[in-house]
Amino acid sequence: MARIFKVLASIVAWILFILGCFGIVGAFTAHMAAGEPWEPLGAWAMALAYLVSSVVVMKLWKMLE
Repeated sequence: MARIFKVLASIVAWILFILGCFGIVGAFTAHMAAGEPWEPLGAWAMALAYLVSSVVVMKLWKMLE
């Protein structure tokens, strides 16, 4: 495959990974601030989706090699 696809996949994977990490930290702080466990569950789910998506993109990146 073209090198540009590998570069774009790498950039997207890092962006998703960083968003996932910040999402977990943000959901944890929202949970601590709100004190209600059901309120930030959507944020937890979204952060985990970002992290899983970053793993999927990195697997695709490995397949491009």
